[in-house]
Amino acid sequence: MVRENAGFETTQEEINRMRAAARALAAMKVDGLVAGFARDGVLLLDHFDAVVATGSSLPVTFHRAFDTLLDPHEAIDRLSQRGRIDRILTGGGDDAAQKRGARLREYVGRAGSRLTIIAGGGVDLELFRLLVEQRIVREIHVGRLARADDTAEGPVSAASVRRLRDLADAGS
Repeated sequence: MVRENAGFETTQEEINRMRAAARALAAMKVDGLVAGFARDGVLLLDHFDAVVATGSSLPVTFHRAFDTLLDPHEAIDRLSQRGRIDRILTGGGDDAAQKRGARLREYVGRAGSRLTIIAGGGVDLELFRLLVEQRIVREIHVGRLARADDTAEGPVSAASVRRLRDLADAGS
């Protein structure tokens, strides 16, 4: 992930540092970059382009800045027109699992074959099960669910990952 602060806005100084980071990551032959910027509910594609343009031709995931957008459907259309963006990481909102699942299903439908929607950001066991059982998305960023102590800072637990893999296998 190419990011300089906890928010989704950035400064020119941060853009310069992120450009250098994107170049360094591309030189390390990573599989792709993750970045995204928004302000007041609007995509900041000029900032995004400035950062990812230096990452060679790596595919890019637009991260959870997407969740702050006023018109996510229009954003899906705009992001799909950027050739290097192949995924959007979104939590689908802060609602209960059923509403988030419905919203993620909408996004997947809107994206069609143009982009992959990745469910992420506060995915709990209830939402994970719903996503798998109803086959709403093909990719889930599990974060805390893969941790030994169910926090963002805890170490990844092989047992937790195995449990999620088993649930995913049972649901498919």
